[in-house]
Formats: sequence, structure tokens, C-alpha cells
Amino acid sequence: MITVHYSCDSLGDHKALTAKLIDSEVKEFPEINSAIKFATECTECLNYKELLKEAGVSEEMLSTGLYEEDLLLDSVEFNRYRETFINS
Repeated sequence: MITVHYSCDSLGDHKALTAKLIDSEVKEFPEINSAIKFATECTECLNYKELLKEAGVSEEMLSTGLYEEDLLLDSVEFNRYRETFINS
């Protein structure tokens, strides 16, 4: 299982406005694609780097200034992005 750790409001809403984020939750997914899709919907995902590692992004790539905003891609684009850097 893949775990996404994310910030949420008092009702557990992962898409809440930043000003309303007061708590955190975890949600588990059976595969990385669904975990990343959910993570990109979250206002604030707390474990992007772990998800990227699970998706196969190398430690070297993670240390080259990858920002959380780089995950604001749908899963098809993310997979293309990952394949480009893994195969280069």
C-alpha cells in the first residue's frame, strides 16, 4: 500500500483552502498512480518526495531542485515526465 500524508481542514477535506488547514490525515492506495493523482488534488501533500521515490524518480533527480509544484500534473503527464528523466 502507498500512503499519502496530507493536510486537511477540521472536516478532513484535502482540498480545503490553505487558511483552513489545521490537521493532517493519511490515506492509503493500492498503486502509485492513484496515490499521485490524489496527492496532486491535495492543497498540501506532506510526503511528495516519498511518493516520487515510490514512482521511480531517482534520488539524484530529487536532489536537483525538484519543487512540490512540479507534481501539479495529471498522472499521464507525470508518467511522461518520469520516463524522460529515468531514461536519460
